[in-house]
Amino acid sequence: MNFRRYAALGALWAIPVAGMQVASGVGADPSASASSRAAASNAPPPPIVPYAWAGPYAWRLPNGYVWPADLEGCRSWQQVEAFSSQYKVNWPPLTHFRITPVRWTELVTAARGLRSTNIAGDDPGLSLAVPWLAQELHLRLNFAYDLFSAALLTIGFAASALGFLALTPALKPRLVAIAALAGVVLLAAHIGDVYVILGMLPLAFVFWVILAPRRRSLLLFIVVGAAVGLASPLANLVRSRSGTCLLLFVVVIWGLAHGTPTAPRLVGLGTVALCFMLSWAFCTKATVINQKHVFWHSVYIGLGYVSNGVVPIYGDEIAVAKVCTIDPNADFASPAYERVLRTATLDLIRTQPGLIGRNLLRKSMRVLLYLLLFGSVGWVSLLFRSLVWPVDTAFFAAMAINSAVGLLVIPSQQYLFGLITYAVLFSAMSFLLAFERSTNTLDACHMSWSKSPSRLDEALKVHGNCLRRTLPVAPQNKRLLKMDR
Repeated sequence: MNFRRYAALGALWAIPVAGMQVASGVGADPSASASSRAAASNAPPPPIVPYAWAGPYAWRLPNGYVWPADLEGCRSWQQVEAFSSQYKVNWPPLTHFRITPVRWTELVTAARGLRSTNIAGDDPGLSLAVPWLAQELHLRLNFAYDLFSAALLTIGFAASALGFLALTPALKPRLVAIAALAGVVLLAAHIGDVYVILGMLPLAFVFWVILAPRRRSLLLFIVVGAAVGLASPLANLVRSRSGTCLLLFVVVIWGLAHGTPTAPRLVGLGTVALCFMLSWAFCTKATVINQKHVFWHSVYIGLGYVSNGVVPIYGDEIAVAKVCTIDPNADFASPAYERVLRTATLDLIRTQPGLIGRNLLRKSMRVLLYLLLFGSVGWVSLLFRSLVWPVDTAFFAAMAINSAVGLLVIPSQQYLFGLITYAVLFSAMSFLLAFERSTNTLDACHMSWSKSPSRLDEALKVHGNCLRRTLPVAPQNKRLLKMDR
């Protein structure tokens, strides 16, 4: 009884941390440019707009920092300068949800029916969906963007809430889960931009993925598998690799759910694969914007997370200037551009391992803080229940993969929003499993994680329809509780 009371209060306090994050001022003015940051130093300010939002990590350049000579003759520098003129004309966007300067400029360019310039879009899905929505509904572009973002938040919250309500009839886990989901949606509204899809995709599908093996329903496996397979490539267009982690989550949890018959699980996984290939083929043919997501560019400037003389700040202009000193003819975000930064990053790993170690240490501490904060109820609940390997392994793998971008680049809320969402979902699910255990209640659906289908059938016969009720355990049936330990 004490556990349920304190865990519920802890969930209502610890999970919806969005208000605290908003009040803390995390997320600086996205319109802050590289010129304004460099003006504070003794170096001449470069006329360049940041290609990505550095946010709270756009620290001032250290005094005495000297820009490389002849930047005006560098091809990649010229290309980004040309893009900055468009940015100055189109900013501010007057939207209610946040959006980066480069993303808004791409939206305006796409809405005008112009082909992209030499600055390639790294996440073209937004540039396809929002202008199409504005054209079809005869809306202003800023209103179409707000409508698109609000639709993602609404669909994500509604789907996740319905999924959890289908998981359990118990009131307290439902209240904890709804509070947790509301906190995620509030934080997503604060973050904005394409990063919203990192959280809304798992928010919409994770509980339904868990529900399929608990109900042992072939139809549910097919429907959920089709939805996940179709949505993942579309999500990858909006934010690169945002749907890949959900696919891994499905494979792990359905692959390890040994208590469910093999045939429905294989049919579900096959449906995921088939629908993913169909959706991916459609996205490839329908997309006219090449998706070029730079990797080594982000890794290199991510070394500026700690103060040093090589990569002084987390800023895109630092990477562009580095390329200009080695290959002035390289196009921005081209393979040659990436090769230069790859070589520079590997050289730093060999010559300055201390710099790499300090970065990893600082970033790991921030990632660990997010895991403990947003997954706090889940970790505490884990002490009051046994491991459910399909569920816990899937969540651990998803959180590990989503934390990689924070370690490689910077552990900002935007980049780690997927990690935050999976941690909150883990808290809600872990609390549910601990609640079932602590109330001395046997949910026959919970037995679907067991490796013994014959004992599962026995539990179903004893307790009736597990889809509609959860019954107290008779003394002679308490031995069944040992099956998932």
